Amino acid sequence: MIGELARGQLAPLEYCYALDAALAMLGGTVPHLICRADELAAEAQQRLGQPATTPPRAGLWIEPDAPHLAADLAEFVRAIPARAPLIVVASQPLARMLPERRAWRGAALGLRPGGVARLCAALQAAGFVQLSR
Repeated sequence: MIGELARGQLAPLEYCYALDAALAMLGGTVPHLICRADELAAEAQQRLGQPATTPPRAGLWIEPDAPHLAADLAEFVRAIPARAPLIVVASQPLARMLPERRAWRGAALGLRPGGVARLCAALQAAGFVQLSR
């Protein structure tokens, strides 16, 4: 399954490592996925494989963005059980130094000053418990 994407669709190596770590934390559970970076969507789908045939028991949120923050949080609250794990992969400002990342569109929340703090506050307000950062 790994290696089926065309070279132009491959995610930067740093993001591949982040996705691998996120999937390891999920322990084989197929999560409810929201990916707000078009450049990472194909990579995420390839790593997840086939859609789950049962309701998701976890969530995976890749590159939360400012315009969709409230709607995406509401979707996760509806889609996954209470106290279920929600893994968030969010770039931070230094990611702008990656040549591949500079051309990406969107309003990734983690790239903005105070964006990760805003994301953490929104997650807590929605009832999610932060385990690590």
